[in-house]
Amino acid sequence: MKCWRWCLMAWLAAATQIAQAAYTCSVSVTSVTAFYDSLATAANDSIGSYTINCSRASGDSASMAYTLTANNGLDPIGVNNRASRGAAPNPTMRYDVFKDSGYSTKWGLTGGSVISGTLAFGTATSATLTAATYARAPAAQTVQTNSTYVDSIAVTLTYGPANSSATAAMAISISTVPTVLISVPPGDVAFNYSSFAGAQAASTSYVVRGTSGLAYTMALDTGSGSVLGLTYTLSLSAAGGTANGALQTYTINGSMAAGQSGTCASGSCAGSRPHTLTITY
Repeated sequence: MKCWRWCLMAWLAAATQIAQAAYTCSVSVTSVTAFYDSLATAANDSIGSYTINCSRASGDSASMAYTLTANNGLDPIGVNNRASRGAAPNPTMRYDVFKDSGYSTKWGLTGGSVISGTLAFGTATSATLTAATYARAPAAQTVQTNSTYVDSIAVTLTYGPANSSATAAMAISISTVPTVLISVPPGDVAFNYSSFAGAQAASTSYVVRGTSGLAYTMALDTGSGSVLGLTYTLSLSAAGGTANGALQTYTINGSMAAGQSGTCASGSCAGSRPHTLTITY
């Protein structure tokens, strides 16, 4: 049984930080936790992300150029990265990390390219940018079942006119144990409700991927709740499914009944409540 917890309006990221010159930036990278379906005829794909957080002095430019580089892990072979289980038979598995969802442009030092752009602060003295990364392990590899292949990719952020830098590590873990994972977790079910307003609906999607032929069920901890005196209901677009090695998208649907007054001591209020999504397989 696997559980994922999310908060409707809260977000947290851990990062390493280095301060140099007037700009101060950090980079954090989510771990890629994937599985390899040896029965699938298509490539085994997974999604991760990186986040750049920066601050500036009030007199600094409101835009700042950056580049984000990644090496090819601990044991590359040619233009491919390799994850390792450290023992025979079949001690390694080929995979690569890509910049785009079409898996056409690799992100890496060998046979790849850097991620670059400009961070816009506007009138603020801090800015954050989050974007996705994409990992792919080619199909038809001979791998050891019921094992885990791991690797670590070094990521370096270079930024600002002084070419300051910050680093982070992207942990890679690819399992060959039959499993079902949430490849893309649910976001917020965000209501924007006015007192005594009409009924309102909100939703968020998530993506599941599992070993071919493995059946699973999905459930929420509760189908209703209350935030700021406003009651709501939640439901899943499906109660379960059968994994096929590909990405399968589902939705969490929320509704809030009309005519509720709510509880708010000022002109506007914000509140949240966490819920748990459980996948059983």
